[in-house]
Amino acid sequence: MPMPVTDAAYAVDACRKFQTLCLTAGFDLARAQYAAGVQSGLIERSLLASAAFERRLGLLERWLLGPWARSV
Repeated sequence: MPMPVTDAAYAVDACRKFQTLCLTAGFDLARAQYAAGVQSGLIERSLLASAAFERRLGLLERWLLGPWARSV
């Protein structure tokens, strides 16, 4: 028999999602700024450079946020 979902469960889940959103916003901003730099021509358009940037930023995100970091 499934457990009933209460308002408290919704509140806890909403708080967890909001916390994750707040913690990861800076990393999303860094990704957006990198993309804007590439689109404007300030950063070279390169798949290798983009992959290296994402790898370093992902590593930093996992290192700083630990269990709150997003994973694919």
